[in-house]
Amino acid sequence: MAFENEYRRAVEAVVASRDAAAIVHAALFDFAEELGRLVADLRGDGNPLGLRVRFLRKPPPWLDAPKGVSVEDVRDRAAAYAAVRLEAQDLWWEIHSEPGVAVSAASNVPALEPYAAEICGIRTASDHRPRLLRRTAEGLIEVSSGGDAASLLAAFLVIVGDVHLDRAAYNPLPLARAAESATVVPP
Repeated sequence: MAFENEYRRAVEAVVASRDAAAIVHAALFDFAEELGRLVADLRGDGNPLGLRVRFLRKPPPWLDAPKGVSVEDVRDRAAAYAAVRLEAQDLWWEIHSEPGVAVSAASNVPALEPYAAEICGIRTASDHRPRLLRRTAEGLIEVSSGGDAASLLAAFLVIVGDVHLDRAAYNPLPLARAAESATVVPP
């Protein structure tokens, strides 16, 4: 047949694409699992921050939710889409994979956007823990410093705290009341 070589090449490409997506999804899922354990430990009896981890996917992959992670199907994404989203109330940071397009990250928190823009992948390291990959200014790809779940969660919580402190100061007290509250009574 005249198209036999092209057909074989296309089949090999499909298999390679599925394998690559499976590797990325496994690393994303492991990352979600680590974040979920950390978040579950923090939440304890209450959750005033609304802190949660979601694993979003358009099947496949068919994966069950680990402790501290909700797994949700999305309909408006490409086939085999997967994402890990860390949320605190209306603030979020996400790493996602759209097979055939890219692995990238995004956030609705301005202080996290530059870091998210550098993220270009995720790999399981030799210690069997997932690590985020980033593109350097020189165009090289390296394991991101702070690219593990614990470091990301710590940075996210610091920035969430900063955002909420800024929000608390958005509507300051009137000048007279501010002066009263700043008055220190001598001992």
